[in-house]
Amino acid sequence: MSRKIVYMNNAGQAQLDQSVVAAGIACVQKPAWEMDAEEDAKIVRTLFAQMIHASPTNIAIMPSTAFAITLAAHNLKFQLEGQKGRILVLQDQMCSAVYPWEHLCSRSGGYLELDIVSYPSASTTWTEKVITHLKNGQDKILVACLPPLHWADGALLDLVEISKICRDIGAFLVVDATQAVGVYPCDISLFSPALLACSVHKWLRGPSGASLVYIDPKLQNTWEPLDQHGRSRKVAGMAIWNAAKDGMGPQGYPQEFVTDARRFDSGGKPSPFLLPMLRKSMLKVIEVDIEKIQSLLKDRMMPLLDWADKHELWTPSVHAYHLIGIR
Repeated sequence: MSRKIVYMNNAGQAQLDQSVVAAGIACVQKPAWEMDAEEDAKIVRTLFAQMIHASPTNIAIMPSTAFAITLAAHNLKFQLEGQKGRILVLQDQMCSAVYPWEHLCSRSGGYLELDIVSYPSASTTWTEKVITHLKNGQDKILVACLPPLHWADGALLDLVEISKICRDIGAFLVVDATQAVGVYPCDISLFSPALLACSVHKWLRGPSGASLVYIDPKLQNTWEPLDQHGRSRKVAGMAIWNAAKDGMGPQGYPQEFVTDARRFDSGGKPSPFLLPMLRKSMLKVIEVDIEKIQSLLKDRMMPLLDWADKHELWTPSVHAYHLIGIR
């Protein structure tokens, strides 16, 4: 990119670093037998796990965040069966984190209802409004699907405090962290989500086409994958496929799932082009101190925020510095 151009839309689509582009070109030119998508997938899982303070064994690779949230809705449907309550989302939340719950509610026979938290006033925050919804209401909140910050204006949500209320009332916390991981601190050990998903083409600075997904290990043995395929099964695709009869079904196919989050990977082999590019971009992202990023961006953004305040324009009272809305 020319030095004369300032690109300010990583929240929409990251501009690929030249080294990431080069990695993609190199893969296109490789003979098929030299490609090792499984090794790239292993490294990508490890890097993402480091970013969110998780274990690589709890990371799945899916085609999109919508796919990941749909996986959560599909499985929670069984765990919520017969219960009457609400699914909590935010007003103007990214649609990928809303459509799956709309679909679930519409087919619940009236048991489940979408609870949309409206924008906070100037004197309140998203966190305060969400906690109020969690504590009040005739029907309890069964699931809260929330981001660390709102994608429309960068307003922050305190997922640590929200998660405490979720635990108290027995609600599942599902997180779309697409606008946080890679640029804002996101430590899942502090808020213990059932599932956390992050599209890779924004702050992870990779190409479009994947979402990296953390799934609570306590849920992995009871949840079922959306895709049924061989790579999620033990010994599938290995040289011993025909020789290993233990655990085979009547048709001779492996039945037992792998023992970690790989069982939730989407079908088909991982892209031999996307994963090497993503690996390269994530290696660059993980080198940078996220706290320093926010501090640097704060210094850069303060003149704009001061200007907005001077002209009586609205900005969120509590916000990140990599994504800010002004009204």
